[in-house]
Amino acid sequence: MTKRPNYSFMYILVAFIVFQPLIDMLTTVTVKTMNLPISFGILMRLAYMFAMALWVLYALRFSQYAKWILYYLIGLAILVLGNFLMNMQLKDPYYMMQEVTFYSKAIYFPIVLLGLIIVFEQLAKERIKLQAVLIQAFTIVGATIGTVFLVSFLTGTAMSNYGWYKTGWKAWFLSGNEIGSTMAILLPVTALYAMNKMKSWQQLYAWIPFILLAFGMILLGTKVGYGGILITLIAVIGVSLIQMFWTREQPRPYSIRTLITAGILLVGLLVTTPFTPVYSNIFGQMQFLGVTQQQIDEALGEEGEEGEGIEMTAEQFENLVFSSREVYRADYGHYWQRATLGQKLFGMGYAGLYEHPTEDNPNRPNIVEMDFHDYFYSFGIIGFLYIVAPIMYLTVTFLARFFRRFKNNCNAFYLMSGVSYVIGLGIALTAGHVLMAPAVSIYLAFLLALLTVEIRKVKDL
Repeated sequence: MTKRPNYSFMYILVAFIVFQPLIDMLTTVTVKTMNLPISFGILMRLAYMFAMALWVLYALRFSQYAKWILYYLIGLAILVLGNFLMNMQLKDPYYMMQEVTFYSKAIYFPIVLLGLIIVFEQLAKERIKLQAVLIQAFTIVGATIGTVFLVSFLTGTAMSNYGWYKTGWKAWFLSGNEIGSTMAILLPVTALYAMNKMKSWQQLYAWIPFILLAFGMILLGTKVGYGGILITLIAVIGVSLIQMFWTREQPRPYSIRTLITAGILLVGLLVTTPFTPVYSNIFGQMQFLGVTQQQIDEALGEEGEEGEGIEMTAEQFENLVFSSREVYRADYGHYWQRATLGQKLFGMGYAGLYEHPTEDNPNRPNIVEMDFHDYFYSFGIIGFLYIVAPIMYLTVTFLARFFRRFKNNCNAFYLMSGVSYVIGLGIALTAGHVLMAPAVSIYLAFLLALLTVEIRKVKDL
């Protein structure tokens, strides 16, 4: 541990996150215009994951954590290899390309997370301001994505996010679900940038990245996007009140300006909700599920009258919330009953015990699209616990350190970053496309790794 790390390489590993929107848009171009066996985005992220694994090996010379991280990654490799070999023998058919692609997506998050912990550990020792790194990186990415949404919408080049009865646009990004999850994770940190930057009303422009990103989330037309804006604005109001009446982290006039701005934005969101894509999408989905227009009209009520509640069955409500993910979850329950003991312990691999599509069953293999469910069914009881162990350990240790010095740590940075992290985990649990999507999981890995190192402080490293 006597040699110094290569800081140029570390800066490249950190700066990679800023180029994610460009990688995503180039992926769209290659997929739409070229018939390639592997997309540009997958290629770039595989290269980054490989570079991060090499970084862990290189860090053995100077990091006290690298050895333990390497042991974990070796165990992860053994787990995935065993899963692959077992299911190749047990599953018929076995779609090897889809299986291998799935494995690469599933292990991306833990590898990047643990590698970034070493990166931030070394940067912290050099007195690099990690809080500024997070805020600047997320704000740059958020402003870029928001600008792309605005330009694509104004020029009429935005791609539709839906193919049927729903409305929404995903700009120039290939996956609406993934870009929606990304935006929801980024939004609280862009709000934090505005909270720190706006010292007077003349600096109201600090909210431009937030507004651009929120505008894109509204255009997207998803419940995740709308919910992300709502949660973030409520969090900003709550943090402003904490600053005003308890921590006094900032002069009270600063907090009052933030409170007023967030309040106006929240009122604006609520007032314009009936005109947003997500509003029409929810009622469109209700009609698709069998709720009649008359029931909807009666629920909304006439002008000046109080509406009645919409009567929905439990199945209809579950479909409204999870958008058919509950159907895939039920399918996996049947797969689980048919699985061998080895598959229950170490997983069924990609998409469970799928079959060849037939006329009677034309459905292609599907994952649940709820990340923790997918980890459980794909890697089994033991594999699931092994893969989520770093998330659980780092989250618990962060909370322990946070509450150990609660008043000192109860500041805008930790609170808003925490909101971002909770939103990310919440989406992973309910809607997926976070931990299993490298285009999204890098943001959560970046956030958790940085918070893990920052909460320890330099003296604890």
